Amino acid sequence: MPVLCYRLRLGFLFGHRLVHLVHVGRRPGRRWEVVLEVVRSAPDEIVVVAGWDERSDWFRNLAAAPAVEVRSGATRWTAPRHPRAWKRLALGVPAAPATAGSRLRAIAFRPA
Repeated sequence: MPVLCYRLRLGFLFGHRLVHLVHVGRRPGRRWEVVLEVVRSAPDEIVVVAGWDERSDWFRNLAAAPAVEVRSGATRWTAPRHPRAWKRLALGVPAAPATAGSRLRAIAFRPA
């Protein structure tokens, strides 16, 4: 349902608590959309955490190709014409271990 809200340009209703991520799949190259919970938000940075660590499909897709679009509240960042500059937008950083056997991964989205 949140993806539909973002498609209808109603994402501002969620404020900066959620982020709408548009990315390209690893194998078929198909466009995918996912809505993720934001763990930290600042004017120039949005941080989300992969709940299934590196096994999250969206996380693995971002490792293979940069995001196409990122939206949070009324903020929208799209991929520029220069893909090298866009690659600097998604930056993976390891987060503190959640439990003894798992390790969460965080992604910070920043405009290039």
